[in-house]
Amino acid sequence: MTLFEFANIFIPATVILLMICLGMELAIADFRRLINYPKAICVGVTGQMLLMPAMAFGIAAIVPGSLTLKVGLILLAACPGGPLSNSFVYLARGRVDLSVSLTAVNGMLALVTTPLIASLGIRLFAGDDAEISLPVFKTMAQIFVLAILPVVIGMTIRARAPGWVERNDASNRRIAVGLLMSHIILVLLLNVDHIRSGFEEMFLPALAFAILAQSIGYLTAKLMGLDRDTCFTIGVEVGLQNVVLAILIANLLLKRPEFSLFVVVYAASILLVMLPWVYIHRRLGSRAIKVDESLATGAK
Repeated sequence: MTLFEFANIFIPATVILLMICLGMELAIADFRRLINYPKAICVGVTGQMLLMPAMAFGIAAIVPGSLTLKVGLILLAACPGGPLSNSFVYLARGRVDLSVSLTAVNGMLALVTTPLIASLGIRLFAGDDAEISLPVFKTMAQIFVLAILPVVIGMTIRARAPGWVERNDASNRRIAVGLLMSHIILVLLLNVDHIRSGFEEMFLPALAFAILAQSIGYLTAKLMGLDRDTCFTIGVEVGLQNVVLAILIANLLLKRPEFSLFVVVYAASILLVMLPWVYIHRRLGSRAIKVDESLATGAK
């Protein structure tokens, strides 16, 4: 069995496991919460489904680069949310409840939006190349089987065995991170030659994409008058894309693993942006709490 044939089996199987782990983080109550945050949800969904793809199309059209870069950029922008966004929001002490709600609604919308955005982008930048076509309805079916259905299974497991899920929450998170890392390593192995020749071309666009994506979510929320924690949470949700789903589309549906190279470079770049931002937000939040406590003490 070749490495590419192994990837065609390994990636779909582990994606299902990863999405089940994500599903065990969700509950029906997360969807009911949408009623409580209509403004924040609308800002987050608009940023993810409209502003992000528009920015990606603009970058792909302006930045000179290979078709591998442009298609990888579009695939990434078409895949909203990701299982890591909730963890980053939690580490930064942001709005975890809002983060989970946005992950849930964007994940469901992705069943329709991901194939439409990706197909449009491929047609625009790859032209009539039949070897790079992405059939919309087949992609919807694949996303349902590999992403939506496993999430429902995970939610069902949580509803039926909440105690078991709570006891194994840390283990499930470690499994999810391990699966994500295994996908990235596998893509690196499949694209050693492309990485050597294309990393320099893709690093700056990937870093720019990561910075702009975070900024779009945060600034849009700020313009709408939302509080600091909410702005941060929306920035993370809008800016942190579903790397696993983008890799799956490139490898399994398009059968062009080189298109996932930009996704892998982005995955490395996002850490350079996200980790400092998480640290700064958390520190500022701690200072605000201390100031409030000092004022409360002085008022007594």
